Order: sequence, then structure tokens, then C-alpha cells
Amino acid sequence: MEIATTTAIVAIAVPRESGRDRDEQNRLLENARILATLNIAMADAAIGCWDAKWEYHFWRPITAIREADPANKAITRDPGWTTLFATPAHQDYPSGHSCVSGAATTVLADEFGERTRFSVTSDLILGASRSFRSFSDALEEVKNARIFAGIHFRTACDDGTKIGLAVGRYGAGSQLPATEVGPSLREVARAAQRGDLHRAEAVLREYGFSVFPEQRRATARVGRRLAHLDRRSQ
Repeated sequence: MEIATTTAIVAIAVPRESGRDRDEQNRLLENARILATLNIAMADAAIGCWDAKWEYHFWRPITAIREADPANKAITRDPGWTTLFATPAHQDYPSGHSCVSGAATTVLADEFGERTRFSVTSDLILGASRSFRSFSDALEEVKNARIFAGIHFRTACDDGTKIGLAVGRYGAGSQLPATEVGPSLREVARAAQRGDLHRAEAVLREYGFSVFPEQRRATARVGRRLAHLDRRSQ
């Protein structure tokens, strides 16, 4: 993930300063820590979700309705029934969006407060916006959206949320260290400023970070910023 590598650079390479510059760096570190915690929790929730999907292999509503056994009076078979949008090609239980969103909202509520009001926009429906009074309200809408669209049973969403909440609580309680190191990782910033991304990536790999093609622009952008801070600290 792009944020994983970007966060790693920010959290480690920021130099020591004081006063206004230190406040600016502290905000950068704090933002990096929050984003790292958020992304780690979401990734771990997704791992738990897919482990469960392959354990239970539960059918989606479209399969249950179209292929229902006529002898089962609890389900009315309807071969022509369809969903409001395409059903994902993997198992119903648990809901991936509910797992990941449960983890995300738990971390965000821990950082900013459960009853934080916020609005979100859509990258698919231009001009559409939704406002929420709390993170839990947003989570409920995520769950209902999957059900109303016809791609999940409610059990998949409710239990997926439980997985996400548990992972999010664990992630929120695990404080990521803001470690400061010397010249080796500052070399990432200097190399990025020179446009030598191959050297920047080589140093990152020495520290165990994976670097993918789509991360290079972010590495360069953050690297240039850190190089600027590094110069001001000298």
C-alpha cells in the first residue's frame, strides 16, 4: 500500500527541530501515525474476513434466491431476481466492507471521538454527499448499503462488523513508535530530491520496506518534503 511506505518514511526520517518547525513536524508525525494505524487495522480486518470467507463458503443472496430448493418453503425461488449492482465474485460471509469499515471507524473514533460529525463525497456519483453525526452512524450505513443492494445477508454484515470492531480496538490500543534515526534514512529524502528514486528504493528495501511502481510518486513527494526539513535542521 502506498500509505505504508509513505508513512514509514515520514515516521522515521523527520529530523529534530524546535519551536514552530517542531510543531509542524509533530503534526506530520501524528498524521502519519494515525494513517498507519488506520491502514494496518483495515488490512488485518481484511485478512480475518477472507480467512472466514474460505472457512464458511456461504452463498450470496442472488444464488440463494435463484437456486433455492423448491422443497424449502422458507425461500421463494425466483430465477429472474437480480441485485441493484453486480455481486462480487466471492463468498457472502462475512462482508468485506463491514469488516474493513468496522476496523476503520473504530480507529477513527478512538482518535477523534465517536460523535465526530463529518461528510463524505462519492468518486462515482458527482455531487453526491453524505453527512454523519458519528462514526457508528456511518458504519451502519455501510452495512445497510450492502444489504439494500442485494449482495449480502444481514448476518454477513453484522458479524463482519464484529470482526472489524475487534481488530480496530486492538489496533487503536497498539501505539506505533515515532522513531528517529540518522543519515541512512535521510538519504531517502536526499535521493528523492535529486530524482534518484532507485537509490531511495534501495535504502527502503534495506530497512525491509516493499516498494511498488505506484508508490514512487508518493516516495518522491514525501522525500522532497523531508529533504526540505532536513536542510532547515542543519
